[in-house]
Amino acid sequence: MKIDIQFHNTLSKVNSGLWLQLEGAYGRHIANNFLETKVFIPTKFKTVIRDGYGRLRTMPIFKVNRKRIEELEDTGEQDFLFFLTNGYYPEYDSEGEIINE
Repeated sequence: MKIDIQFHNTLSKVNSGLWLQLEGAYGRHIANNFLETKVFIPTKFKTVIRDGYGRLRTMPIFKVNRKRIEELEDTGEQDFLFFLTNGYYPEYDSEGEIINE
């Protein structure tokens, strides 16, 4: 349940189509970091949304892929997960503690 809460805001932007309506960088961020990495996966349900050019598109409704999150945690990708949750990569002090949390 905690995983779903962490990504709720981004997932709602994906499922509402807002990520397709926003210009460039944000849409690429969603596509590259959530969809292509399979952090969000499609369900069997579909929705019709309007993209940034006003075209209607049929898109799947996405959900959080908990198995992929666990896989990223198990393979030492905590920095990437921190980035997905916070929008920036962590910086560490000399003792390994995150200083920009």
